[in-house]
Amino acid sequence: SPHKRDTQEFLCVSFFLYICLVCIIVGYTIVQTFELMNTNLDKAYFISFCIEQYKNEKGISGSEAMALLSEYGVLEYLSEHWEILHTQSRQWIIEDIDEFIRTRKGE
Repeated sequence: SPHKRDTQEFLCVSFFLYICLVCIIVGYTIVQTFELMNTNLDKAYFISFCIEQYKNEKGISGSEAMALLSEYGVLEYLSEHWEILHTQSRQWIIEDIDEFIRTRKGE
């Protein structure tokens, strides 16, 4: 009957639109997930770079650098502010870390 056909077409179109909406939502979530993964990877590379540069500048071992930077919360600072900090020069970052540690020590 014509009414049954209209109902079936409506259900097919509705289902199709529902599937499209789900795909858009899932696709957006996948894109967000990849962006987050890239951001976290960028942060990890930046923090690793900072640790390496700091230890080389100070002539200390990697474990000594990690202990010092961890003790004063530098790693968290670098992670929280990496978007700004990663645009700065190597020397500026080292000086900023030194200043951050001095401030934490109360000097």
